[in-house]
Amino acid sequence: MKIIQNIDESSEYEYAKDYKDISEAQKDITEYIEEDKKENVCHGYTIVNDNGENMQEKAIFRDMAMSAMKSIGLPEDEATIMLEDYQF
Repeated sequence: MKIIQNIDESSEYEYAKDYKDISEAQKDITEYIEEDKKENVCHGYTIVNDNGENMQEKAIFRDMAMSAMKSIGLPEDEATIMLEDYQF
């Protein structure tokens, strides 16, 4: 996974670091945002996998799907297996 700053803009920048864990990338993004605040600038950050898929969108969908399945009474382990079957 990679972090891309200002995706889909002319000023797009891809950070060189390759992440294995999304939480590590999210931690770095938090640090980048704090640095941006100090410099009084605003950048957008996106985590993409090797296929170019937006991992943040997948994570949001996964969380929403997990909540929905739990709300109808599906046990968490079964919901997790179902999401993994659909590669989320």
